[in-house]
Amino acid sequence: MATRAELIFSVKELLKEHTDDSLIADEHVLFQIKAHRAMLLRQLYSDRSKAFDDAAKQTFCADMILTDPGICGIDTGCFILRSEEKIPGLLSVKGRSALTRVGPPIIGLPGYELVDASAISACMNDPYSGSTAFVMDNYLYLVGRGVATKLIKCVSVTGIFEDPEKLEYLSSCDACNTPKHDPCFTDDNDLPMPSHLIAPIIKMTVGDFVKVEKLEDHRDTDNNSVPE
Repeated sequence: MATRAELIFSVKELLKEHTDDSLIADEHVLFQIKAHRAMLLRQLYSDRSKAFDDAAKQTFCADMILTDPGICGIDTGCFILRSEEKIPGLLSVKGRSALTRVGPPIIGLPGYELVDASAISACMNDPYSGSTAFVMDNYLYLVGRGVATKLIKCVSVTGIFEDPEKLEYLSSCDACNTPKHDPCFTDDNDLPMPSHLIAPIIKMTVGDFVKVEKLEDHRDTDNNSVPE
């Protein structure tokens, strides 16, 4: 695996063969790296038989607040919690959600049932349904019939996210419900993805800048060939 700094370094080392890498901002390189990561992950997981790799997942803790139960789609009989803040955007994958677990921030406990927001009304009309989680308008919701639902203060959220850096200022689940919250994504963390994607991402990112360099050289040649 590789951190953001390691990936940027690898790209700029290869670029030295083609251009002055000092003229290319690290932020620009990282933007391209993240774009290719998202694209390759979408392609990889478009096959629904392919399980989500743990290496691509991230986990954070979301603080929850009690909110209007009317969103359940039924008049009474449920409690609903909503995350205090919008959660980072999930990777858009054809035919399935990249949200893989919402549950208690305690290792070993099972997660809540995950459903699409459009199915929540039917789910809550099932008398055997337990706590159910879904995402709507980038907020995380947790719905349950039991009074214990409204006592939940935070939940562990695991999934594959479009931009891993969006989790930089969120707290890790190890720190949930404690006075000090540790960030769940730092410069020391690997960019979340399967290791076999590292080489193609570096190659594609280098190619992006080489194409730009060749295009600029071509334009300079054309401009110099124009008769005065």
